[in-house]
Amino acid sequence: MGRSLSFTFKEVPEDFVVEEVLKEPFSGVGEHLVLKIKKVGLSTLDVVKELAGAFSVPEKFIGYAGLKDADAVACQYVSLPKRFVDLKQLGGMRFSTFEVVGLYQHNKKLRAGELKGNLFTVRLKNISDKELLIRRLELVKEKGYPNFYDVQRFGKDNKNVELGFKILKGEKLKTSPYRRRLYVSAVSSWVFNLYLKRRMDLNLHDEILDGDLLVDREDNWVLARFADEDELLVPTGPILGYKMPIPEGRSWELERDVIEEVGVSLEDFKKFKAKGSRRAIRVYPKNMNWQWEGNSLVLRFFLPKGSYATTMLKWVQKEDASTFC
Repeated sequence: MGRSLSFTFKEVPEDFVVEEVLKEPFSGVGEHLVLKIKKVGLSTLDVVKELAGAFSVPEKFIGYAGLKDADAVACQYVSLPKRFVDLKQLGGMRFSTFEVVGLYQHNKKLRAGELKGNLFTVRLKNISDKELLIRRLELVKEKGYPNFYDVQRFGKDNKNVELGFKILKGEKLKTSPYRRRLYVSAVSSWVFNLYLKRRMDLNLHDEILDGDLLVDREDNWVLARFADEDELLVPTGPILGYKMPIPEGRSWELERDVIEEVGVSLEDFKKFKAKGSRRAIRVYPKNMNWQWEGNSLVLRFFLPKGSYATTMLKWVQKEDASTFC
């Protein structure tokens, strides 16, 4: 672990701005309206609830590509069936907690698979060592950073993970199907973090192991023994599920040990229709640049869906995996 570096990045919501980037443009025709929402101080699910009330539309008909936290300025897309919306009414509507800054037509409901990633603009303040900060940012720009899920994924005091384990063990909790899936997913994310920390503790996070399932820049998977040495490929870790692609050799031994230690199996996820997947253990910010504005640094970068800007910033500060487990 290197020297500790301190700075702040969420003194006010405007210090942390995120904007969604979708994989494909909107069709321009169809039975769905897509609203580009600018929100401050509320979550995506808060927006969904307010839209459902305003247009008398069941929440299940409202689509979104990604979930955004409350403690930031976020621009994101939300869809709802056109039949519920009076466009003349919409033009004059003012929402108390968010602003509609764009309106589009589309031929289908927005879903999570349509999110490509997010653009971030972050203002860093109260920087303890400006030279060290720039060196760390240059290193992350070149070599990436460990792709940990950040702690907000796990709930306060890891409550989501605790409930997820109970559900997987068969306990009947009085909660919605959405919440059950959220809690079970938190367990999977927790296991990924444990696996990545295990590789880092063994100093294997920068190595390609025999049997690793690798991912390229286009999210295509390839086994290590078939990899092209000249291509930028990154090892992946487990996103648990009953159809999770399984690596081979030493890579699978490490994964299997972590999964067995936490006391779950891949089959446990079948009743929740969680098929499983893979997640890169390292992520590379794209289009990363920064500029000084007085004593603050304004940092801009793009991350693929599912990767956390807060993880990157915490890594720049501490370079310590224990922050995430």
